[in-house]
Amino acid sequence: MTTEDTQSNEPTQPTHPTRSPRTAHTQEEDAAITQLQTQQMYLTRALKAACEGRWQGEADSVEGWLLAIDPSLAGQIIANPPVYPE
Repeated sequence: MTTEDTQSNEPTQPTHPTRSPRTAHTQEEDAAITQLQTQQMYLTRALKAACEGRWQGEADSVEGWLLAIDPSLAGQIIANPPVYPE
């Protein structure tokens, strides 16, 4: 081992025997990632609306967020809010 080997400050990258490291995504992959992130955001907001009791009738409701994900569901979503005993 030489002095140069022990004093190198460059981080080593783990290597995989069958794959080469990728530094960039294709445009299709970028578009798919963006779409999945948006859908995840909408589903998270739908869950928040459900926790807050906003089921339908407004844009920031479970129904509204599900329609934002898939507009073809219009007229097919039947939100049955939970009924709690008094």
